[in-house]
Amino acid sequence: MNLFWSLLLLFMVSLSTSIASEKCPLKGKSLTLGYDDWPPYQFKTKKKVSGLDVDLIRAILEKGVGCSLKLKSIGWKPHLTQLKKGKIHLAGGASKNKEREIYATFSDPYRTESAVMIINKKDVGKYSASNLKDLKKIKGFRLGINRGNWYGDRFDELKKKDKSFQKMLKETSKEGQLYKMLRKGRLNAILADRYSGAAFIKKLKLGDTLSVHPLKVYSDDIFVMFSKYRYENGSKKSVDSKDRENFIKAFNQSLKKLKASGSYQKILDKYLK
Repeated sequence: MNLFWSLLLLFMVSLSTSIASEKCPLKGKSLTLGYDDWPPYQFKTKKKVSGLDVDLIRAILEKGVGCSLKLKSIGWKPHLTQLKKGKIHLAGGASKNKEREIYATFSDPYRTESAVMIINKKDVGKYSASNLKDLKKIKGFRLGINRGNWYGDRFDELKKKDKSFQKMLKETSKEGQLYKMLRKGRLNAILADRYSGAAFIKKLKLGDTLSVHPLKVYSDDIFVMFSKYRYENGSKKSVDSKDRENFIKAFNQSLKKLKASGSYQKILDKYLK
């Protein structure tokens, strides 16, 4: 019986290949992971492709499972399209929903996605709020957000239905601009992805100026998706369910070992400091 991914085609545009161990349950086949320019989760430097998602998935596959990883530069929408067709193996940074479960199998959660509120350090203790709705009670409060970013269902509901909440929002198309506006006092706070926020603060050298407010904005589990299909001789074919099950089991076991060893936390800390 052919094992998972054994008949899938490899892609011409790929990076960072290593020799797979004989222990790899996929018989040494390299797996292709799509990536986009999405710091600090996925990004390309002059030397290599790196990022939180890339580092975690590479460590799980190469160190724990024994499989080598290839990286393909691709936007998110075409990434999902190729995953549906079986032309690409993996997608990281994914939320789970019923539509995606039709064409992909999900790993155990490999990290958490969170939105936080960032304020000036001089204002620590100044804004008392246990939820987003409480911010409306603060007179003249101005909250910066980036157009297109996801801040959770609760924020989305308030933005669409609550006019007083809408009035305090200041929206930009360039996320980096928010941090400069906050530093200059043009905003009281901004919402940001936890890791993206840390990356911007580091890049703009604002670590002594800005701080994360304790308000819990949004948090959810994030998964790796595995295609249920393989692409062979110009057509899409289903991957044997047993093969897929064996691989996912090995992936999840490797994730647990990575956490137990302390290596998992070291990778997370790398992108928070």
